[in-house]
Amino acid sequence: MTALAFSGPKQLYYQLYSQLFQSIYSGQYKIGDIMPTENSLAENLHVSRTTVRSAMEMLVQEGMIKRQRGKGSIVISNTPKSALSHVVSYAKKNDIDKGNIYNKVLILHIDKGLLDINHDLHLDKKAEIIHMERIHYVNEEPCYLVVNYFEKAYVPDIMDHDFSKESLRAFLKLHYGILWECATQEIYCILADDEKANQFKIKKNSPLMLVKRISYDKNNLPREVVYTYYRADLYHLEIKLSNECI
Repeated sequence: MTALAFSGPKQLYYQLYSQLFQSIYSGQYKIGDIMPTENSLAENLHVSRTTVRSAMEMLVQEGMIKRQRGKGSIVISNTPKSALSHVVSYAKKNDIDKGNIYNKVLILHIDKGLLDINHDLHLDKKAEIIHMERIHYVNEEPCYLVVNYFEKAYVPDIMDHDFSKESLRAFLKLHYGILWECATQEIYCILADDEKANQFKIKKNSPLMLVKRISYDKNNLPREVVYTYYRADLYHLEIKLSNECI
């Protein structure tokens, strides 16, 4: 856990929640793992148990942990209740998410004239677009790259945050109340160009899996475009079906 910003603008319990959320969502804490105790978190981070309890309660409400007498808080899901229901999920080909897990923000700026993105978000070609790229590392090895696009006017405060440490999903929900109603996904097999080969530290033309997602709000308006690039030597596609899908 990283130190909390006592003089920062964000509540301490939210900072802690965001860190714990990201630790579960990224796989640092896996389903069945027992979370650190409230006492240990309070002592290590120099905060009150009330602060820790508030953060843990938010994880309970999201359906990510449950409290079990005599054991503590157990991880029961790495996906929050507020997330979209995915038919397609991405499973590790190898057990790679062990060790030092972190994200690095490569790009966070405002673009204009991204015609494909403006089209997907139903925006005028002059609209300002927030462009963010983050790469996920495990033990210094780049594993997947996430590229997000939003209309600046929709989520302007994104530019003031560091999403190498903070959960973007949690921020969108808690700061703006954004819950995606539905999404469309397209899946491609591509070859790494010079830029992607450099980012992933792989050879040019190595295979990558690309997933494009457009997320819609409750008014059925497209609000987010996401391109996620997975190293094909580390991930495979797993499709789960239920009776509702057949």
